Amino acid sequence: MAHGCAQRGALGHRVGAWRGAATGRGGGRPPAASAAREHCMSAGPTFAAVRARARQRGATMVEFAVVLFIPAFLMLIFAIAEMALMYQAKTVVDIAALAAARAGAIDHAREGVTSSMHIAGASALAPLYMGDTASNGEVVRAVGSALADSVLFLSIDVLNPTRASFNDHGITVGGRRLIPNDNLMYRGTAIKGASMQNIQDANLLKIRLTYCYKPEMPLNAEFLAMALSPLSLISGGRCKVAGRIPISSEAIVRMQSEAWRPPP
Repeated sequence: MAHGCAQRGALGHRVGAWRGAATGRGGGRPPAASAAREHCMSAGPTFAAVRARARQRGATMVEFAVVLFIPAFLMLIFAIAEMALMYQAKTVVDIAALAAARAGAIDHAREGVTSSMHIAGASALAPLYMGDTASNGEVVRAVGSALADSVLFLSIDVLNPTRASFNDHGITVGGRRLIPNDNLMYRGTAIKGASMQNIQDANLLKIRLTYCYKPEMPLNAEFLAMALSPLSLISGGRCKVAGRIPISSEAIVRMQSEAWRPPP
């Protein structure tokens, strides 16, 4: 458009100069040049209009950046804060796993919600439910909340002794299959059968405690539960269904009582 207008303007100047020379009149703006200039001014955008459009495009880019990057930045900040809280929760879960294993060692490695192992593990999770104060009433409330949540969101699996351990080293007393725990220093150390253990190894209690952690930061529960769903170990994804994140820890202690074989 600008190139065409320039050509028409130059042509108008030449035609005007030729006509002026022919008629003996000079000076003034040639009519053809004036017409071409007026046509170009009406046909193309003005400089002010071009600058206004540029400012509009700049404002659009700023709005786009605000809409896109600020939520992403907030999500990043929330995720960093959540990871710090999860690290703290993992420390509590490690302590709970050891507490559960120690309780199970003197309670025949019994499993279940009512077992000493489960209650000890759930009670050790109380710091995750504490408020701003550390009064006796707050501690009691936190322990109660942890025990209530543990019914759905706490799982303890006994990894050792296995059923093969009971088959190879167990004895039946009063209709119950158990692994002897007395005089281990003087018992044989031969490795037996499918368990590939001696009786001393069969008396090691190894457990895995898994707790469904509830994210605290906004917008993180759904995202983290979806991202970590393959790690959910309780009841085929109970953590994911509840929008929580599974945190697991293992502990090993020496049995202080005869391990009882769990019911089939």
